[in-house]
Order: sequence, then C-alpha cells, then structure tokens
Amino acid sequence: DDDTLYPPRLVETFLAWHRRLPDAALAFSGWPVVRGYRYPHWTENYLVYGNELYAPHPVSIIRGNCGYLVQSRFFDEGLWDFKGAPRGAFYMDDVWISGRLAVAGVPRYVVPFDEDQFTMRPNLEN
Repeated sequence: DDDTLYPPRLVETFLAWHRRLPDAALAFSGWPVVRGYRYPHWTENYLVYGNELYAPHPVSIIRGNCGYLVQSRFFDEGLWDFKGAPRGAFYMDDVWISGRLAVAGVPRYVVPFDEDQFTMRPNLEN
C-alpha cells in the first residue's frame, strides 16, 4: 500500500520465512474465511497479526497494508481478468489476489514478526 510506512527489516523477515515456506504466499496480517459462516459484522476480531504469533498461521486472505510476499509464478493471466468478477473485485485487491492464490492452490500464511519493526514515525525510527 502506498499509505504505509514499512518496517526496516520487512524484506529480511519475509526472506527468512520464504526459505522455510518457499511455495507459500506470506503476509504480516490476514484473516481466515470459513465456508458457510455468516460474519455478523466486520471487526478487527477476525484479523490475524504476525506480531501476535510464534509460528506461521494459515489464513484465507492476506492483507497488503502490512506487506506480503508473493511470487509471479503463483499467478496466471486470470489475475488480470475481471470478467464475471464482483464489481468491487478490482478495488478489493487483498481479496481478489488471495482468491487467485487459492485457485492456484497456493497456501497463504501470516508469519511472525517482531512488533518493534513497525513504526508510525516518518523517519522510521523504532
């Protein structure tokens, strides 16, 4: 996302987890989707954050606002084909991209990270 200050060790952390999970999409936040469950309302309670984890956690949707690592080989031309897609698919890129990963059989995980990596300060000091 273009409105986020990313942590100084984001790439280093993703690459370390990528060595352990080379065929997975990795993120620092996401959420599970359970088939048949009716979510009564949207809330932060559904989200999984890597700073709360000790091990990778499988999710359905990876969120781009905290960063994610995907590989071009995970996608085919269907990534750009919005024919027949819900109207909001183009704008809800986290859901669309995660759906394309699911179609390709790519596992999606939120991976642990040190919460001190993230900062809200523009000079990126922790």
